[in-house]
Amino acid sequence: MLEVSGICSRLNSTSIPKGPWTKLYTDFLDSPEKSILRPFAKYCAANDIIPSTVSYEVFEAWYQWKEENLLRVTSNHKKSMLRAIKCWNVLVTQAGTFELCQVDTRRKRPPAGLINHLLPASFLIDLVNFKNLRGAQITRPSEPISRYHEAFQRSNGAPLSATKVEHCVSSVKLAAKTAIALGIKQADDLRTLSDVLTVEIASKTVEQAENRNGPSEYLLSIAKDLRCVAKRWTSLSQLQETQWKELIAGISNHLAVSIGHHRNFMTEKNRTKLLKVLEDKALERLISFPRKTLNTNEEYRLKQGTVTYNMALDVCCAVAVAILLTLPLRRGNLCRLKWKTNVSTAADDETGFLSIPGNEVKNKRPLTAILPKHVCHLLWLYREHYWPVLHPKDSYCPFLFPTRDGRHRAAQPLADMIARRIKEATDLEINVHLFRHIVATLAIQEASKSGEISHARSIVEGLLGSSPGSNVSHRYAELTTTIAADWFQRNVTAKFLE
Repeated sequence: MLEVSGICSRLNSTSIPKGPWTKLYTDFLDSPEKSILRPFAKYCAANDIIPSTVSYEVFEAWYQWKEENLLRVTSNHKKSMLRAIKCWNVLVTQAGTFELCQVDTRRKRPPAGLINHLLPASFLIDLVNFKNLRGAQITRPSEPISRYHEAFQRSNGAPLSATKVEHCVSSVKLAAKTAIALGIKQADDLRTLSDVLTVEIASKTVEQAENRNGPSEYLLSIAKDLRCVAKRWTSLSQLQETQWKELIAGISNHLAVSIGHHRNFMTEKNRTKLLKVLEDKALERLISFPRKTLNTNEEYRLKQGTVTYNMALDVCCAVAVAILLTLPLRRGNLCRLKWKTNVSTAADDETGFLSIPGNEVKNKRPLTAILPKHVCHLLWLYREHYWPVLHPKDSYCPFLFPTRDGRHRAAQPLADMIARRIKEATDLEINVHLFRHIVATLAIQEASKSGEISHARSIVEGLLGSSPGSNVSHRYAELTTTIAADWFQRNVTAKFLE
Protein backbone atom coordinates (compact mmCIF):
# COMPACT_ATOMS: atom_id res chain seq x y z
CA MET A 1 0.00 0.00 0.00
CA LEU A 2 1.06 3.59 -0.54
CA GLU A 3 2.49 5.64 2.25
CA VAL A 4 -0.10 7.87 3.89
CA SER A 5 2.29 10.70 4.73
CA GLY A 6 2.11 13.55 2.23
CA ILE A 7 -1.20 12.46 0.76
CA CYS A 8 -2.88 15.88 0.94
CA SER A 9 -1.62 16.75 -2.53
CA ARG A 10 -3.30 13.67 -4.00
CA LEU A 11 -6.71 14.94 -2.95
CA ASN A 12 -6.72 17.15 -6.01
CA SER A 13 -5.37 14.57 -8.47
CA THR A 14 -7.52 13.32 -11.32
CA SER A 15 -7.53 9.73 -9.99
CA ILE A 16 -9.55 10.76 -6.92
CA PRO A 17 -13.10 12.17 -7.16
CA LYS A 18 -12.16 15.79 -6.61
CA GLY A 19 -15.36 17.22 -5.18
CA PRO A 20 -16.38 14.60 -2.61
CA TRP A 21 -12.97 13.92 -1.05
CA THR A 22 -11.89 17.56 -0.95
CA LYS A 23 -15.17 18.64 0.63
CA LEU A 24 -15.22 15.74 3.08
CA TYR A 25 -11.59 16.25 4.04
CA THR A 26 -12.31 19.91 4.74
CA ASP A 27 -15.18 18.82 6.96
CA PHE A 28 -12.81 16.56 8.87
CA LEU A 29 -10.44 19.48 9.50
CA ASP A 30 -13.29 21.74 10.64
CA SER A 31 -14.86 19.19 13.02
CA PRO A 32 -12.76 18.36 16.08
CA GLU A 33 -15.12 15.54 17.05
CA LYS A 34 -14.41 13.83 13.71
CA SER A 35 -10.64 14.20 13.82
CA ILE A 36 -10.28 10.42 13.95
CA LEU A 37 -11.43 10.31 10.32
CA ARG A 38 -8.68 12.57 8.97
CA PRO A 39 -6.12 9.74 8.60
CA PHE A 40 -8.91 7.55 7.25
CA ALA A 41 -9.53 10.05 4.43
CA LYS A 42 -5.81 10.07 3.61
CA TYR A 43 -5.73 6.27 3.59
CA CYS A 44 -8.73 6.10 1.22
CA ALA A 45 -7.24 8.72 -1.08
CA ALA A 46 -3.92 6.88 -1.18
CA ASN A 47 -5.61 3.62 -2.11
CA ASP A 48 -8.05 5.00 -4.70
CA ILE A 49 -11.11 4.31 -2.53
CA ILE A 50 -13.94 6.69 -3.36
CA PRO A 51 -16.34 7.83 -0.60
CA SER A 52 -19.37 6.04 -2.04
CA THR A 53 -17.63 2.63 -1.71
CA VAL A 54 -16.63 2.94 1.96
CA SER A 55 -17.72 -0.20 3.85
CA TYR A 56 -17.01 -2.18 7.01
CA GLU A 57 -14.28 -4.05 5.11
CA VAL A 58 -12.55 -0.75 4.21
CA PHE A 59 -12.38 0.22 7.89
CA GLU A 60 -10.99 -3.23 8.70
CA ALA A 61 -8.31 -2.86 6.02
CA TRP A 62 -7.43 0.59 7.36
CA TYR A 63 -6.89 -0.72 10.89
CA GLN A 64 -4.93 -3.66 9.61
CA TRP A 65 -2.67 -1.24 7.73
CA LYS A 66 -2.21 0.82 10.91
CA GLU A 67 -1.20 -2.26 12.89
CA GLU A 68 1.37 -3.20 10.25
CA ASN A 69 2.84 0.23 9.60
CA LEU A 70 2.48 2.42 12.69
CA LEU A 71 4.50 2.15 15.87
CA ARG A 72 1.69 3.09 18.25
CA VAL A 73 -1.73 1.50 17.77
CA THR A 74 -4.68 1.43 20.16
CA SER A 75 -4.87 -1.61 22.44
CA ASN A 76 -8.57 -2.11 21.71
CA HIS A 77 -8.67 -2.54 17.95
CA LYS A 78 -12.38 -3.32 17.59
CA LYS A 79 -13.63 -0.57 19.90
CA SER A 80 -11.57 2.10 18.14
CA MET A 81 -12.70 0.92 14.73
CA LEU A 82 -16.36 1.03 15.79
CA ARG A 83 -15.82 4.58 17.08
CA ALA A 84 -14.45 5.58 13.68
CA ILE A 85 -17.41 3.96 11.90
CA LYS A 86 -19.85 5.88 14.11
CA CYS A 87 -18.07 9.14 13.23
CA TRP A 88 -18.36 8.22 9.56
CA ASN A 89 -22.09 7.61 9.95
CA VAL A 90 -22.48 11.06 11.51
CA LEU A 91 -20.69 12.57 8.53
CA VAL A 92 -22.90 10.64 6.09
CA THR A 93 -25.98 12.06 7.79
CA GLN A 94 -24.65 15.62 7.45
CA ALA A 95 -23.35 15.27 3.88
CA GLY A 96 -26.24 13.47 2.25
CA THR A 97 -25.67 15.07 -1.16
CA PHE A 98 -22.65 12.90 -1.94
CA GLU A 99 -24.55 9.61 -2.18
CA LEU A 100 -22.65 8.14 0.75
CA CYS A 101 -23.77 5.01 2.59
CA GLN A 102 -23.77 4.43 6.32
CA VAL A 103 -21.71 1.51 7.57
CA ASP A 104 -23.34 -1.05 9.84
CA THR A 105 -21.28 -1.28 13.04
CA ARG A 106 -22.25 -4.92 13.34
CA ARG A 107 -20.18 -7.23 11.19
CA LYS A 108 -22.35 -8.51 8.39
CA ARG A 109 -22.53 -12.25 8.58
CA PRO A 110 -23.66 -14.42 5.70
CA PRO A 111 -26.91 -16.33 6.22
CA ALA A 112 -26.51 -19.40 8.41
CA GLY A 113 -27.40 -21.70 5.55
CA LEU A 114 -24.96 -20.12 3.08
CA ILE A 115 -22.12 -22.51 3.95
CA ASN A 116 -24.48 -25.41 3.25
CA HIS A 117 -24.77 -24.32 -0.40
CA LEU A 118 -20.99 -24.37 -0.75
CA LEU A 119 -20.45 -27.84 0.69
CA PRO A 120 -20.89 -31.14 -1.17
CA ALA A 121 -23.89 -33.30 -0.27
CA SER A 122 -21.67 -36.05 1.16
CA PHE A 123 -20.19 -33.62 3.72
CA LEU A 124 -23.63 -32.39 4.77
CA ILE A 125 -24.90 -35.97 5.08
CA ASP A 126 -21.94 -36.84 7.31
CA LEU A 127 -22.69 -33.77 9.42
CA VAL A 128 -26.37 -34.69 9.74
CA ASN A 129 -25.42 -38.23 10.78
CA PHE A 130 -23.15 -36.86 13.48
CA LYS A 131 -25.96 -34.62 14.71
CA ASN A 132 -28.64 -37.33 14.65
CA LEU A 133 -26.41 -39.95 16.30
CA ARG A 134 -25.11 -37.26 18.71
CA GLY A 135 -21.54 -38.30 18.04
CA ALA A 136 -22.10 -41.85 19.27
CA GLN A 137 -20.54 -43.55 16.24
CA ILE A 138 -16.86 -44.29 16.72
CA THR A 139 -14.37 -45.67 14.24
CA ARG A 140 -11.58 -47.59 15.93
CA PRO A 141 -8.28 -48.61 14.33
CA SER A 142 -8.40 -52.05 15.92
CA GLU A 143 -10.75 -54.48 17.60
CA PRO A 144 -11.06 -54.33 21.41
CA ILE A 145 -8.47 -56.51 23.08
CA SER A 146 -10.80 -57.63 25.87
CA ARG A 147 -14.37 -57.36 27.11
CA TYR A 148 -13.22 -54.60 29.46
CA HIS A 149 -11.70 -52.63 26.61
CA GLU A 150 -14.96 -53.02 24.70
CA ALA A 151 -16.91 -51.75 27.72
CA PHE A 152 -14.60 -48.74 27.88
CA GLN A 153 -15.22 -47.99 24.20
CA ARG A 154 -18.99 -48.13 24.70
CA SER A 155 -18.79 -45.79 27.68
CA ASN A 156 -16.45 -43.39 25.94
CA GLY A 157 -18.73 -43.30 22.91
CA ALA A 158 -21.93 -42.43 24.80
CA PRO A 159 -24.14 -39.87 23.00
CA LEU A 160 -23.26 -36.24 23.56
CA SER A 161 -25.71 -33.80 25.13
CA ALA A 162 -27.89 -31.78 22.76
CA THR A 163 -26.03 -28.59 23.66
CA LYS A 164 -22.62 -30.13 22.95
CA VAL A 165 -23.82 -31.47 19.61
CA GLU A 166 -24.98 -28.00 18.55
CA HIS A 167 -21.65 -26.50 19.56
CA CYS A 168 -19.74 -29.18 17.66
CA VAL A 169 -21.81 -28.75 14.50
CA SER A 170 -21.35 -24.97 14.66
CA SER A 171 -17.58 -25.35 15.09
CA VAL A 172 -17.32 -27.81 12.18
CA LYS A 173 -19.19 -25.40 9.89
CA LEU A 174 -16.94 -22.59 11.04
CA ALA A 175 -13.86 -24.71 10.30
CA ALA A 176 -15.20 -25.56 6.83
CA LYS A 177 -15.92 -21.89 6.11
CA THR A 178 -12.42 -20.92 7.28
CA ALA A 179 -10.72 -23.61 5.20
CA ILE A 180 -12.53 -22.42 2.07
CA ALA A 181 -12.01 -18.71 2.77
CA LEU A 182 -8.24 -19.12 3.33
CA GLY A 183 -7.81 -21.41 0.32
CA ILE A 184 -6.66 -24.36 2.44
CA LYS A 185 -9.37 -26.48 0.84
CA GLN A 186 -11.66 -26.13 -2.12
CA ALA A 187 -15.35 -26.59 -1.38
CA ASP A 188 -15.50 -29.68 -3.61
CA ASP A 189 -12.63 -31.25 -1.66
CA LEU A 190 -14.69 -31.40 1.55
CA ARG A 191 -16.33 -34.81 1.17
CA THR A 192 -16.54 -35.90 4.81
CA LEU A 193 -16.04 -34.33 8.23
CA SER A 194 -12.52 -35.75 8.39
CA ASP A 195 -11.51 -33.34 5.62
CA VAL A 196 -11.79 -30.36 8.00
CA LEU A 197 -10.90 -32.13 11.24
CA THR A 198 -7.19 -31.44 11.06
CA VAL A 199 -5.03 -29.58 13.55
CA GLU A 200 -3.94 -27.14 10.82
CA ILE A 201 -7.52 -26.11 9.96
CA ALA A 202 -8.49 -26.01 13.64
CA SER A 203 -5.54 -23.72 14.37
CA LYS A 204 -6.45 -21.37 11.51
CA THR A 205 -10.11 -21.36 12.59
CA VAL A 206 -9.16 -20.31 16.12
CA GLU A 207 -6.75 -17.70 14.78
CA GLN A 208 -9.41 -16.14 12.53
CA ALA A 209 -11.92 -16.13 15.41
CA GLU A 210 -9.43 -14.25 17.57
CA ASN A 211 -8.78 -11.73 14.79
CA ARG A 212 -12.51 -11.03 14.58
CA ASN A 213 -13.49 -10.98 18.26
CA GLY A 214 -10.29 -10.81 20.31
CA PRO A 215 -9.02 -13.41 22.81
CA SER A 216 -11.67 -15.19 24.89
CA GLU A 217 -12.63 -18.64 26.16
CA TYR A 218 -14.55 -19.07 22.91
CA LEU A 219 -11.25 -19.89 21.18
CA LEU A 220 -10.71 -22.82 23.52
CA SER A 221 -14.29 -24.00 22.97
CA ILE A 222 -13.79 -24.11 19.19
CA ALA A 223 -10.65 -26.24 19.49
CA LYS A 224 -12.24 -28.60 22.03
CA ASP A 225 -15.36 -29.02 19.90
CA LEU A 226 -13.32 -29.89 16.82
CA ARG A 227 -11.17 -32.34 18.78
CA CYS A 228 -14.32 -33.93 20.20
CA VAL A 229 -15.70 -34.57 16.69
CA ALA A 230 -12.31 -35.79 15.47
CA LYS A 231 -12.00 -38.32 18.31
CA ARG A 232 -15.54 -39.61 17.84
CA TRP A 233 -15.88 -39.53 14.06
CA THR A 234 -12.41 -40.43 12.82
CA SER A 235 -9.55 -42.74 13.71
CA LEU A 236 -6.80 -40.64 15.26
CA SER A 237 -3.24 -41.88 15.37
CA GLN A 238 -1.11 -41.39 18.45
CA LEU A 239 0.69 -38.53 16.72
CA GLN A 240 -2.60 -36.81 15.83
CA GLU A 241 -3.91 -37.12 19.39
CA THR A 242 -0.67 -35.54 20.62
CA GLN A 243 -1.03 -32.69 18.13
CA TRP A 244 -4.59 -31.96 19.27
CA LYS A 245 -3.46 -31.91 22.91
CA GLU A 246 -0.60 -29.55 22.07
CA LEU A 247 -2.97 -27.21 20.19
CA ILE A 248 -5.40 -26.98 23.10
CA ALA A 249 -2.58 -26.58 25.61
CA GLY A 250 -1.09 -23.82 23.44
CA ILE A 251 -4.42 -21.96 23.27
CA SER A 252 -4.80 -22.27 27.05
CA ASN A 253 -1.33 -20.84 27.62
CA HIS A 254 -2.03 -18.01 25.16
CA LEU A 255 -5.27 -17.10 26.96
CA ALA A 256 -3.52 -17.25 30.33
CA VAL A 257 -1.06 -14.60 29.14
CA SER A 258 -3.48 -12.41 27.17
CA ILE A 259 -6.56 -12.36 29.44
CA GLY A 260 -5.46 -14.18 32.59
CA HIS A 261 -7.61 -17.23 31.84
CA HIS A 262 -6.91 -20.43 33.76
CA ARG A 263 -9.07 -23.53 33.84
CA ASN A 264 -8.79 -23.82 37.64
CA PHE A 265 -9.48 -20.17 38.48
CA MET A 266 -11.99 -17.47 37.69
CA THR A 267 -10.98 -14.81 35.21
CA GLU A 268 -10.17 -11.35 36.53
CA LYS A 269 -13.26 -9.99 34.78
CA ASN A 270 -15.60 -12.49 36.46
CA ARG A 271 -13.88 -12.01 39.81
CA THR A 272 -14.46 -8.24 39.62
CA LYS A 273 -18.13 -8.69 38.67
CA LEU A 274 -18.61 -11.28 41.40
CA LEU A 275 -17.23 -9.07 44.17
CA LYS A 276 -19.60 -6.26 43.15
CA VAL A 277 -22.64 -8.56 43.24
CA LEU A 278 -21.70 -10.02 46.64
CA GLU A 279 -22.17 -6.65 48.33
CA ASP A 280 -25.26 -6.81 50.55
CA LYS A 281 -27.28 -4.15 48.72
CA ALA A 282 -26.38 -5.49 45.29
CA LEU A 283 -27.23 -9.03 46.32
CA GLU A 284 -30.56 -7.88 47.69
CA ARG A 285 -31.40 -6.20 44.37
CA LEU A 286 -30.54 -9.34 42.45
CA ILE A 287 -32.46 -11.77 44.66
CA SER A 288 -35.53 -9.50 44.75
CA PHE A 289 -35.47 -9.02 40.96
CA PRO A 290 -37.95 -11.85 40.15
CA ARG A 291 -40.44 -10.74 42.83
CA LYS A 292 -40.31 -7.02 41.96
CA THR A 293 -40.52 -7.71 38.24
CA LEU A 294 -43.57 -9.90 38.74
CA ASN A 295 -45.26 -7.37 41.05
CA THR A 296 -44.76 -4.52 38.60
CA ASN A 297 -46.23 -6.44 35.69
CA GLU A 298 -49.04 -7.94 37.75
CA GLU A 299 -50.10 -4.48 38.88
CA TYR A 300 -50.39 -3.38 35.25
CA ARG A 301 -52.12 -6.59 34.17
CA LEU A 302 -54.75 -6.43 36.89
CA LYS A 303 -55.39 -2.74 36.19
CA GLN A 304 -55.48 -2.88 32.37
CA GLY A 305 -56.66 -6.46 31.95
CA THR A 306 -54.08 -7.24 29.27
CA VAL A 307 -50.51 -8.53 28.84
CA THR A 308 -48.15 -7.10 26.24
CA TYR A 309 -45.31 -9.00 24.60
CA ASN A 310 -42.74 -6.90 26.45
CA MET A 311 -44.45 -7.67 29.78
CA ALA A 312 -44.29 -11.37 28.94
CA LEU A 313 -40.55 -11.08 28.25
CA ASP A 314 -40.10 -9.30 31.58
CA VAL A 315 -41.73 -12.12 33.54
CA CYS A 316 -39.94 -14.68 31.35
CA CYS A 317 -36.62 -13.25 32.57
CA ALA A 318 -37.91 -13.18 36.16
CA VAL A 319 -38.69 -16.91 35.91
CA ALA A 320 -35.23 -17.62 34.47
CA VAL A 321 -33.49 -15.74 37.30
CA ALA A 322 -35.64 -17.47 39.94
CA ILE A 323 -34.60 -20.85 38.52
CA LEU A 324 -30.93 -19.84 38.33
CA LEU A 325 -31.00 -18.77 41.99
CA THR A 326 -32.49 -22.17 42.87
CA LEU A 327 -30.13 -24.25 40.74
CA PRO A 328 -27.57 -22.43 38.54
CA LEU A 329 -28.07 -24.28 35.26
CA ARG A 330 -25.85 -23.95 32.22
CA ARG A 331 -27.26 -21.81 29.43
CA GLY A 332 -27.83 -24.77 27.13
CA ASN A 333 -29.98 -26.54 29.72
CA LEU A 334 -31.84 -23.40 30.78
CA CYS A 335 -33.06 -22.53 27.29
CA ARG A 336 -34.36 -26.08 26.67
CA LEU A 337 -36.43 -26.49 29.84
CA LYS A 338 -39.85 -28.05 29.18
CA TRP A 339 -43.07 -28.02 31.15
CA LYS A 340 -43.78 -31.33 32.92
CA THR A 341 -40.65 -32.97 31.47
CA ASN A 342 -38.21 -30.75 33.38
CA VAL A 343 -40.39 -28.42 35.46
CA SER A 344 -43.48 -29.69 37.26
CA THR A 345 -45.65 -28.27 40.01
CA ALA A 346 -48.30 -29.89 42.23
CA ALA A 347 -52.01 -29.10 41.97
CA ASP A 348 -51.78 -26.64 44.87
CA ASP A 349 -48.93 -24.78 43.11
CA GLU A 350 -46.98 -24.70 46.35
CA THR A 351 -44.56 -27.51 45.62
CA GLY A 352 -42.56 -28.11 42.48
CA PHE A 353 -39.70 -30.10 41.06
CA LEU A 354 -36.90 -29.33 38.62
CA SER A 355 -35.33 -32.33 36.91
CA ILE A 356 -32.89 -32.69 34.02
CA PRO A 357 -31.78 -36.21 32.99
CA GLY A 358 -28.09 -36.95 32.67
CA ASN A 359 -28.16 -37.41 28.89
CA GLU A 360 -29.06 -33.72 28.50
CA VAL A 361 -26.26 -32.46 30.76
CA LYS A 362 -22.70 -31.68 29.70
CA ASN A 363 -21.04 -34.09 32.16
CA LYS A 364 -23.89 -36.68 32.17
CA ARG A 365 -24.84 -35.95 35.78
CA PRO A 366 -28.63 -35.64 36.30
CA LEU A 367 -29.77 -32.43 37.99
CA THR A 368 -32.69 -32.24 40.42
CA ALA A 369 -34.03 -29.62 42.82
CA ILE A 370 -37.17 -28.92 44.83
CA LEU A 371 -38.67 -25.60 43.80
CA PRO A 372 -39.54 -23.21 46.66
CA LYS A 373 -43.12 -22.03 47.14
CA HIS A 374 -42.49 -18.51 45.79
CA VAL A 375 -40.94 -19.96 42.61
CA CYS A 376 -43.93 -22.25 42.10
CA HIS A 377 -46.27 -19.27 42.47
CA LEU A 378 -44.22 -17.32 39.92
CA LEU A 379 -44.32 -20.27 37.51
CA TRP A 380 -48.11 -20.58 37.83
CA LEU A 381 -48.72 -16.88 37.06
CA TYR A 382 -46.20 -17.00 34.23
CA ARG A 383 -47.79 -19.99 32.53
CA GLU A 384 -51.35 -18.78 33.11
CA HIS A 385 -51.02 -15.17 31.90
CA TYR A 386 -47.64 -14.37 30.31
CA TRP A 387 -46.27 -17.52 28.67
CA PRO A 388 -49.18 -17.84 26.16
CA VAL A 389 -48.26 -14.41 24.74
CA LEU A 390 -44.77 -15.58 23.77
CA HIS A 391 -45.74 -18.29 21.27
CA PRO A 392 -48.52 -19.04 18.74
CA LYS A 393 -51.76 -20.08 20.44
CA ASP A 394 -52.64 -22.57 17.71
CA SER A 395 -49.48 -24.67 18.11
CA TYR A 396 -48.18 -27.01 20.77
CA CYS A 397 -45.16 -25.67 22.64
CA PRO A 398 -43.55 -27.51 25.58
CA PHE A 399 -40.76 -24.99 26.27
CA LEU A 400 -40.62 -22.58 29.22
CA PHE A 401 -38.85 -19.95 27.16
CA PRO A 402 -40.40 -20.12 23.67
CA THR A 403 -39.97 -18.04 20.54
CA ARG A 404 -42.81 -16.71 18.40
CA ASP A 405 -42.66 -19.81 16.19
CA GLY A 406 -42.98 -22.21 19.14
CA ARG A 407 -39.33 -23.31 19.43
CA HIS A 408 -37.08 -22.83 22.44
CA ARG A 409 -35.03 -19.64 22.57
CA ALA A 410 -31.39 -20.05 21.63
CA ALA A 411 -28.95 -20.04 24.55
CA GLN A 412 -27.07 -16.84 23.73
CA PRO A 413 -30.06 -14.61 22.85
CA LEU A 414 -31.86 -15.77 26.00
CA ALA A 415 -28.77 -15.09 28.12
CA ASP A 416 -28.35 -11.64 26.54
CA MET A 417 -31.99 -10.76 27.21
CA ILE A 418 -31.71 -11.83 30.86
CA ALA A 419 -28.51 -9.82 31.37
CA ARG A 420 -30.01 -6.75 29.69
CA ARG A 421 -33.18 -6.75 31.81
CA ILE A 422 -31.23 -7.35 35.02
CA LYS A 423 -29.05 -4.36 34.11
CA GLU A 424 -32.10 -2.17 33.46
CA ALA A 425 -33.81 -3.13 36.73
CA THR A 426 -30.86 -3.41 39.14
CA ASP A 427 -27.90 -1.67 37.43
CA LEU A 428 -25.91 -4.89 37.90
CA GLU A 429 -23.77 -6.32 35.10
CA ILE A 430 -24.38 -10.06 35.32
CA ASN A 431 -24.24 -12.78 32.70
CA VAL A 432 -26.01 -16.11 33.08
CA HIS A 433 -22.78 -18.01 33.73
CA LEU A 434 -21.96 -15.70 36.65
CA PHE A 435 -24.92 -17.16 38.56
CA ARG A 436 -22.85 -20.34 38.98
CA HIS A 437 -20.08 -18.31 40.62
CA ILE A 438 -22.56 -16.39 42.79
CA VAL A 439 -24.39 -19.45 44.11
CA ALA A 440 -21.16 -21.38 44.73
CA THR A 441 -19.57 -18.47 46.61
CA LEU A 442 -22.65 -17.89 48.78
CA ALA A 443 -22.72 -21.61 49.61
CA ILE A 444 -19.08 -21.48 50.72
CA GLN A 445 -19.79 -18.42 52.86
CA GLU A 446 -22.73 -20.07 54.60
CA ALA A 447 -20.68 -23.22 55.15
CA SER A 448 -18.01 -21.14 56.91
CA LYS A 449 -20.60 -19.49 59.17
CA SER A 450 -21.90 -22.85 60.33
CA GLY A 451 -18.42 -24.31 60.69
CA GLU A 452 -18.98 -26.79 57.85
CA ILE A 453 -16.08 -25.65 55.71
CA SER A 454 -15.06 -29.25 55.06
CA HIS A 455 -18.41 -29.82 53.34
CA ALA A 456 -18.16 -26.73 51.13
CA ARG A 457 -16.62 -28.62 48.21
CA SER A 458 -19.37 -31.25 48.06
CA ILE A 459 -22.03 -28.51 48.33
CA VAL A 460 -20.50 -26.60 45.42
CA GLU A 461 -20.27 -29.75 43.31
CA GLY A 462 -23.90 -30.55 44.05
CA LEU A 463 -25.18 -27.08 43.19
CA LEU A 464 -23.20 -26.83 39.97
CA GLY A 465 -23.81 -30.42 38.92
CA SER A 466 -20.06 -31.01 38.73
CA SER A 467 -18.45 -34.41 38.93
CA PRO A 468 -16.93 -35.22 42.36
CA GLY A 469 -13.28 -34.24 42.45
CA SER A 470 -13.52 -32.18 39.25
CA ASN A 471 -11.49 -29.04 38.64
CA VAL A 472 -14.57 -26.84 39.00
CA SER A 473 -14.29 -26.60 42.78
CA HIS A 474 -10.67 -25.42 42.43
CA ARG A 475 -11.97 -22.20 40.89
CA TYR A 476 -13.29 -21.27 44.29
CA ALA A 477 -10.12 -22.20 46.15
CA GLU A 478 -9.10 -18.56 46.53
CA LEU A 479 -12.55 -17.70 47.91
CA THR A 480 -12.48 -20.69 50.21
CA THR A 481 -9.14 -19.51 51.60
CA THR A 482 -10.44 -15.97 52.13
CA ILE A 483 -13.60 -17.20 53.81
CA ALA A 484 -11.67 -19.67 55.97
CA ALA A 485 -9.42 -16.83 57.14
CA ASP A 486 -12.49 -14.76 57.95
CA TRP A 487 -13.97 -17.71 59.87
CA PHE A 488 -10.73 -18.07 61.88
CA GLN A 489 -10.76 -14.34 62.67
CA ARG A 490 -14.38 -14.44 63.90
CA ASN A 491 -14.18 -17.69 65.86
CA VAL A 492 -10.61 -17.77 67.20
CA THR A 493 -8.66 -14.51 67.04
CA ALA A 494 -11.58 -12.32 68.08
CA LYS A 495 -11.91 -14.18 71.39
CA PHE A 496 -8.49 -12.96 72.51
CA LEU A 497 -9.14 -9.38 71.47
CA GLU A 498 -12.36 -8.90 73.42
